[in-house]
Amino acid sequence: MRPGSTQEICDKRICGVVLAGGKSRRMGENKSLISFRGKPLIEYATDVLSQIFSEVVIVCDAQSHAENRFAHLPFPILCDQREALGPIAGIETALKTLHGKGIFVVAADMPFIKDTVIKEMCLHITDYNLVIPKLGGRLHPLHAFYSPQCLKPITTAIHSNQLALHLLSRTVRSYFFPEKCFRKFDPTLKSVFNINTPEDLAKASALF
Repeated sequence: MRPGSTQEICDKRICGVVLAGGKSRRMGENKSLISFRGKPLIEYATDVLSQIFSEVVIVCDAQSHAENRFAHLPFPILCDQREALGPIAGIETALKTLHGKGIFVVAADMPFIKDTVIKEMCLHITDYNLVIPKLGGRLHPLHAFYSPQCLKPITTAIHSNQLALHLLSRTVRSYFFPEKCFRKFDPTLKSVFNINTPEDLAKASALF
């Protein structure tokens, strides 16, 4: 157990961040706002994060920001400062804007994230700059904690066109949250299921 209660750590040191991205080519629209079981997909992520963290923000692309697509949600909206670079740019934007807070990042198209998994992962933030699940041998950077110390290496990676987020684990002190621990709270690993296609949307309905 790390110093301080889980709630203390989550309230004082971490901001929840939802990456809303832009238009999905395979879905034909911004998938964050697609209706899933009666509400926009993004609200599954914001609902869970707001139960854990006292501060939650949404990072979106410039077009979504200009069109106020997320104005109906009661969270600050950050406009991605770099276009068409993918999730790494959204994480950079959040770390730059939040001035010294760590961030727990999820994608807007992940309707099954669980508060228990996230809280358990957050117990490791004192000793590590990156806390990231390793499931089936694969890292999941869009269900992970990033400390403020990740900002500089992320910016360096962007300037070097090294945009794959999993590479960050080679340059910062990283904790690979074990699959065994993840499954204690999420036996089927649904938390990291994301929706990219209409077929995924149908599958998600079956998993609910």
